[in-house]
Order: sequence, then C-alpha cells, then structure tokens
Amino acid sequence: MAQQHLTRLAHSLAQTVTIYTSANEALTNELERKVERDEWCPINSRPILRLTPTSGIAVLVEMEDGTSVEQGFLVHMCKDSQNFGFEHNLNLELAATDSESKISLPFNEVTGQGVFAAGDAGSMMKSGMLAQGSGSVTAVGVATNMVCDEKAV
Repeated sequence: MAQQHLTRLAHSLAQTVTIYTSANEALTNELERKVERDEWCPINSRPILRLTPTSGIAVLVEMEDGTSVEQGFLVHMCKDSQNFGFEHNLNLELAATDSESKISLPFNEVTGQGVFAAGDAGSMMKSGMLAQGSGSVTAVGVATNMVCDEKAV
C-alpha cells in the first residue's frame, strides 16, 4: 500500500506522522490495521475543510468540526495516470493497472523492442529517489540494447 510507504518515508523527516483520511472509513480501517504498532503514526479521520498556508513553512489543516492543526509539512499522494494515447504507435502493452506500461525488469524495457520506461513512468511508486535509481538502471539497459542491436550506429 502506497500510503504506508509514503508514511515511512515522511517519518525519516519527522518524529510523528499523522495520516489524514478525511472521513474515508474504508481507508481509515485499512490503515489502522497496518500502522497499529507504530505509535508515531496517528490517523486522523475527521473531514478536512481546507488547507491554509501560514506565514512560514507550516500548513494549517482546518477540519469541518471547527478545529485546526498546524503541521510542519504535508506529504500528499495524488492519483496519477500516464497520458497514454501513443501506446499503439510503439506496440506497448499496459500493465493490469492501465496506468503504467508493462515493463520487464531489470532494465524497464517495455513490450516494444528498444523502448524503455524510466523514472515515474517505469514504476508504480512515485518517489524521487526511486525515479533516479530507475533512470540509472534503465540507462544501462538502453546502452546494452544499443551495443547488442545490429542496426545501432
């Protein structure tokens, strides 16, 4: 579950990490089971009214019940999807999620020969560190492909 991974990444920057689910009961129940042993990770399921910037770096999280909490920073997991439409031109096959190309490890070659997906496009988890690592590994795959391809110049 991506929320759990982001929470652990954020914990390297803060002593406590609060997960806000904004009244999503199913998500709250699922996460409570997964982080129940982590005392540093409370879950706040109250509906969020708005996020307001402060004069500094912090963000004010205002709840519908009138209470508010100031947080030092926020980590957000947005829903993402690739802007496909070109996949038929490259003979790409989509993964089961339909939001990523189907890739073969370790070099992230997609189903079209000589076509690679690097960074966020080649990973379900969107993280800067993972994207950099993925890009480095994919670069090795591209170089190897060029050396092995008889048509390469």
